[in-house]
Amino acid sequence: MFYLGGGTYVTNSRPCLYKICPRSYYCFLNNMALKKVRFAYANTYHRPYSLPPHLSHSASTLTSSLGPVTPPNAPVHLPYDPRYPPKYPPKAHSARYPPRPKLHRYLAPNAILWALGDHHSAASRGRGRLSETTLFDPACDPPLPVIHIFIHMRVSFPHPHPFWTCEVRASNRRYVNVLDVLQSLYKFLRGNVTQLEFNALSDGDRMVATQAYQSRYRRHQHHDHDAYLSEKSRGMKRIDFLMGHTRFAGLSERRQPHEFDLQVT
Repeated sequence: MFYLGGGTYVTNSRPCLYKICPRSYYCFLNNMALKKVRFAYANTYHRPYSLPPHLSHSASTLTSSLGPVTPPNAPVHLPYDPRYPPKYPPKAHSARYPPRPKLHRYLAPNAILWALGDHHSAASRGRGRLSETTLFDPACDPPLPVIHIFIHMRVSFPHPHPFWTCEVRASNRRYVNVLDVLQSLYKFLRGNVTQLEFNALSDGDRMVATQAYQSRYRRHQHHDHDAYLSEKSRGMKRIDFLMGHTRFAGLSERRQPHEFDLQVT
């Protein structure tokens, strides 16, 4: 039997109304229309809720404690303010991949005008030659005492040795400057190729390299006959293996911080 209010009681078998009140009776009918009441046929005992072991306290603990029972302390996270971003310690660079140096602006792609077949003093930027102050600037930042420049052959078929490595050392024994790079490239590309390197070329690449060699010494034929004979007698050089792509287009970075690729057009 349960109490509905207003003096109305309901039992399991049938409702018995005591002190019938019309208002309570109509409320009872509305509740029965909206809700379905089911009666259990067996008594069920529900155990009262108990606190977890880490929150429960004995009588002696409660009497001895002066403060209220509180849960364990949780970490407090302060709100993030974009005006004051958190400062994290700098990440240490891996020993395998140290920080990459930044090239000088004149060694960047398409920064200066220079035909690799001409002397390095002919390099210019805009309408003027490069100043001495600029030429003695470090070639990269941070400065390096030695760098390696990879020069790739412009061949159409695979070659057993498709590139050369030009080592540039600091003339001042401290760091490589811009002038060291230009001088080293000019001297290295004027070195002669070996017969083995020439024989490893395909027939088409041999023809193109030969045409580049002939164009190189024939350009002196009309205005400097001595230079014409000198260039012709010294034979084929490494610059001829660039297959006519002799315009300096800057350097590009490689995986190692002291290695760069020569770009030509």
